[in-house]
Amino acid sequence: MPVDEPRKAASAGPGRLQTPSRLTWRVQLSTAYRASCLLVSPKDSAQSSASQRAISTTMRSEARPSQPSGLRCSLSDLVSNATRGRLAEFIVAQALNVDTSGVRDEWAAYDLLTSSGIKVEVKSAAYLQSWAQRRHSNILCSDHLHRERLFCYHEAVKVLSDTLRRDAWMNTICACPLWSPWLRRRFLAWAGLQVAPSARINPRCFFGGANVSIGANTFVNWGCFFDNNGSITIGNDCLIGMGVYFVTSHHEGHSVIGKPIIVGDGCWIGARCIILPGVRIAPGCVVGAGSVVTSELEPGKYAGNPARLITTSSSVVR
Repeated sequence: MPVDEPRKAASAGPGRLQTPSRLTWRVQLSTAYRASCLLVSPKDSAQSSASQRAISTTMRSEARPSQPSGLRCSLSDLVSNATRGRLAEFIVAQALNVDTSGVRDEWAAYDLLTSSGIKVEVKSAAYLQSWAQRRHSNILCSDHLHRERLFCYHEAVKVLSDTLRRDAWMNTICACPLWSPWLRRRFLAWAGLQVAPSARINPRCFFGGANVSIGANTFVNWGCFFDNNGSITIGNDCLIGMGVYFVTSHHEGHSVIGKPIIVGDGCWIGARCIILPGVRIAPGCVVGAGSVVTSELEPGKYAGNPARLITTSSSVVR
């Protein structure tokens, strides 16, 4: 057993240790309180043995002759972790007005059950232990540790939930070619995407998240990729060719920063185009197939890597 053990869990059990009378418990509790004064704040480690002897002497001197010898023997050593745990359970039970007349169950899933049905787990700790100590044990504030564990637990659940929503729902079920465009649109809307009722999204599209907005009468062809470290907004009456990549991730050293992409109304993005982070495409633009858009585009027709202006014609034939 380690020399420094900061705490010991109390033994589990919904009931309490069966005793002859509540008066006996009051005697034990009074004794435990005086003994705990020695347990909680000794001046130095040299007092450890003296404190333990004082506890045992106090228990022997204050034990009533009417108490059963087995009970007196089992509760005579408050330094023991098992005894301390049971006493801690009893003290908490008295504070919460929990019935202690039943038989204590050592293997129950919880320690106390209040009248309102709340299950309580009692933990106990002490500076002094029943084994030899080079120094007193440390007692840590478990409430802070519990909040940290609870926060990590909720974060893990959130990450798992987001991953399942993205990979299992949006990119597996919704991407299946078996669904009609209407049903696929409803599925994506349930996943959190903002999809207009008149928009059409073909199968095999990948969505890295739900931060996507697709306007009315917009058509998204097969196999498009929406990287969602930043938001992606596609306006009304747009045509998105097959295999277009909307890349919002921008790297600064080892950090990944999302920059939004905005596509204006009436744009036509050709097949296999790549739209890079932070790009804004003005309404009415046409981007030729295979182009790489690296900066903001004004109205006109563009093509190439990087995409260059070909004509400023405002009339787009589609």
